[in-house]
Amino acid sequence: MVVADVIVVVVVVVDLDGDGDVEVDVDVDAARPSTIWTATFTSPSPSRFTSTPTTTTTTTGTMTTEPSRAVDLQRVLEWTAVIGDETHYAWLAACYARGVLGVELRDADVIAAAERAGLRMHRFKRSAELPRVRAMLGTLRGLGVETLLDVGSGRGVFLWPMLDGLPDVRVTSIDVLAERAQQIAAVAKGGVERLSVARMDAGRLGFGEATFDVVTVLEVLEHVAEPERVAREVVRVARRAVLATVPSHEDDNPEHVRLFTAERLRALFEEAGARRVVVDGVRGHLTAVAMCDE
Repeated sequence: MVVADVIVVVVVVVDLDGDGDVEVDVDVDAARPSTIWTATFTSPSPSRFTSTPTTTTTTTGTMTTEPSRAVDLQRVLEWTAVIGDETHYAWLAACYARGVLGVELRDADVIAAAERAGLRMHRFKRSAELPRVRAMLGTLRGLGVETLLDVGSGRGVFLWPMLDGLPDVRVTSIDVLAERAQQIAAVAKGGVERLSVARMDAGRLGFGEATFDVVTVLEVLEHVAEPERVAREVVRVARRAVLATVPSHEDDNPEHVRLFTAERLRALFEEAGARRVVVDGVRGHLTAVAMCDE
């Protein structure tokens, strides 16, 4: 009797901060004939998943590990999500799909086509109820912003709720990573005309002084080697204010290279030229509003 060679893959994903911001990368050995996989997803906000209202969803199955099908396992292990208005910024997901696929279909159809094509649509999950995002939106509404620069937009945790919640604001998004900038540019291409995108280093902004009403630098400063340089640049190009958020406690993210106290964050923007800086705290994060000369 011959027993087929199998790989067993078990993945447990825990979304600790509740924003659903989870990515899973799995290497599949194409030399093996089959894979048995089990994926467990855990989140304090189970409404984002297709499961019943419990904190854990487990999925198990078997698939052939042909190289062309490895992406199927990757997609299943990310998380099983329904792209709808309740859980996602569906209109932005549809714009992204149109921008990538180059087709004009109604929202539900183009999203379905994108999922069949293997595009990662989970990036458009709703995040406006996260306390730090809600605080940012409230501040922006109070400032009456018309033009905004979002520095280090990344996966769009802050950018998507800005575009959704501030429909009259013209937004420029930049990111140093080409892949992130391309993904956001696809959203603009797919129908968001008030969104412009560029790949750019936050420490070398290619804009003139006082170009934007407000500049946002949200969960970026903890990543950069020279936060002083970034602070000087964002204050320089802001006409009215800079909004910043950073984690307020240590974590295990290897990309976080520094931790700010409220005093250090305030001093960072004062030394960069802001005329007044207000620092506050919101569930595991510090927020700063640095007012600039007009």
